[in-house]
Amino acid sequence: MKNIILVVIFLLLSSASIFSQVNEEQTIVNAAGVPENQDAEKIYNEGVSFYKRKMFEDAIRSFDKAIQLKPDFDKAIANRGSVKYEAQDYKGSLADFDAALAINQNNESALFGRANTNISTGNAEKALVDLDNYIKINSTNHQGYYYRGVAKFSTDNFEGALRDFDKCIELKSDFDYAYNDRASTKRQMQNLEGAINDYSKAILLNPNFAIAYNNLGSAKKKNGDIKGAIEAYDNAIKIDSKYYIAINNRGNAKYESGDFEGALKDFLEVVKIKEDYYFAYCNISSVKFKLKDYNGSIDASSKAIKLNPNYGAAYLNRGTAKEMVRDQVGACDDWDKAYKLGMSQAKNYLSECVQK
Repeated sequence: MKNIILVVIFLLLSSASIFSQVNEEQTIVNAAGVPENQDAEKIYNEGVSFYKRKMFEDAIRSFDKAIQLKPDFDKAIANRGSVKYEAQDYKGSLADFDAALAINQNNESALFGRANTNISTGNAEKALVDLDNYIKINSTNHQGYYYRGVAKFSTDNFEGALRDFDKCIELKSDFDYAYNDRASTKRQMQNLEGAINDYSKAILLNPNFAIAYNNLGSAKKKNGDIKGAIEAYDNAIKIDSKYYIAINNRGNAKYESGDFEGALKDFLEVVKIKEDYYFAYCNISSVKFKLKDYNGSIDASSKAIKLNPNYGAAYLNRGTAKEMVRDQVGACDDWDKAYKLGMSQAKNYLSECVQK
């Protein structure tokens, strides 16, 4: 009898919003000490005010007008890019940051904004170039080191990420997200005790930090503390009752502890919250297999496959359940599909198919 696959999903990095900074300087003064293009300045200041009140459409209109009056107004262009970033118009934000930097290569807001946009769109290598330049200009802003750490983490440069998170915390010792993400870095480097300590520090700084509780649970589970993991997931869910990732992770911990009924309850709650979360359906399949509900296991795996036809673990699980109901042909077909989708475990199962 084969072991069925239980999928574990956990969040490594925080889901904090990328920091997007609007330059709030209120006046540009020329060499003679007289305000330069007062109309553009006035409209620019209105745009900053709209941005601070999260009135993004009005902010963009104001920055548009300021730029029309003063086409080389790099701060207004960079700020418009920041507003577009907030609106998830990444193509538009990158265009504005590029334009601002073409006018002034040392525009901090544009460097920082372009880096964060590239992080958000999966271009961490490009982000690192801008963040290096940003830190050369402004070496005392903790945000620069924090986001460079995020970018390095996403490129698997964990040692570099750790150094940047260390520097960020040195500059701002109460920055909860930096502790959370340094913990995730330590976790990747197999320093589980260090990770647990940093997640705990993040929670101490922010007792409502649900993501840190979830990550703490995952670190404790990996460290063999299943009871502590479940307690951490409980706390995450108390803060956010719809936090389906934490509920799924708690279900996984319960499964490992042998509490199959409790695990099933959690996985069923996950799919109530997020109907297309195919990982949870695969986990339901695993629990039902343990409870000897083989047809229920097949049904749950089929739902996962319907949501993601390329999900190899679900084919592997379904094949194992089919074998238990004596559908050997169907089992072999599923194992073959699982193997082709990268599930190496299926190779041993397929050898039995050949023998039979």
